Parts: sequence; structure tokens; C-alpha cells
Amino acid sequence: MSVPSTASANSSTIATVGLVSGTVVSTQTTDADPGTLAISDDGQFLYTTISGDFAVQRFTLPSVAPDIKWTVGTDPTFGVSYTPRMSKLNLACHIPSP
Repeated sequence: MSVPSTASANSSTIATVGLVSGTVVSTQTTDADPGTLAISDDGQFLYTTISGDFAVQRFTLPSVAPDIKWTVGTDPTFGVSYTPRMSKLNLACHIPSP
């Protein structure tokens, strides 16, 4: 699960949760606020959006070790304007209130 920077414990991490115990069994720190998670079709990689850096970070599985990271386009008004097309990794866009 992705744990936001505002969390009181394990902030800005990817947390692995035990299915039986329901407790955090390990964490991997990210550079900034992690968001949406997606696993590659072959199960080798985990991808997350990194809101604070306008980026996508890839981790290798099953170790959840940081692999590559790349920034995505941004717009001064709407924030992140696009992300790579990956299964279940959606467009992250902030539209300010009027």
C-alpha cells in the first residue's frame, strides 16, 4: 500500500502488509508522496506515482527495491498532465477550486 507523507507512521513509503496478520511487515521509503500503485502484467515490477516530484517510480518485486524513476509532464494550472500508459496507473490531475 502507498502511505502518504501526511501519515503519522511510515509516511512516504510503500508498505507491505501481511494478508493474515493485517500488519505492516516491511516498508520502502520513497522520495516524496507516493500515490496510485500498479503491478506489471508479468509481476516483476511495482509502479507508483510520486505526487511531490511529478514522477513515476518503479520498484523491482518481490524485494520492492527502487529501480528507475522518471518525471512526467506538468501544467502550471492543472499539475501533472500525463503519465505513461500502464495498466491501472491513472492520470493524476489536480484541478484547483474556483
